[in-house]
Amino acid sequence: MNLFSILQNNPTYVTVNLQRHNGAKRSIKVMIGNSYICEPLNKNKLKHRDRKFVVSGFRYSKSKEPYQAKVIFRDTGKNGYVDLEDIVEFE
Repeated sequence: MNLFSILQNNPTYVTVNLQRHNGAKRSIKVMIGNSYICEPLNKNKLKHRDRKFVVSGFRYSKSKEPYQAKVIFRDTGKNGYVDLEDIVEFE
């Protein structure tokens, strides 16, 4: 089981802290306008795996917490949504 927390410090970025059951930790600051890649920790989750994108905004729950990033995929130029816990920095 993975535990993650999402902190929104500012409307232009979100900080995601993720911890796996084996103790591995990952923290990332997702900013609007930056490039990232989708790499889900769940090996069975194939949607958008290894796709590069630019973050253009965030999708919010009813309780006003961000849970997905609105993105523009670099390979097709189309819009989509990626779960925040699946985002990894792109070198």
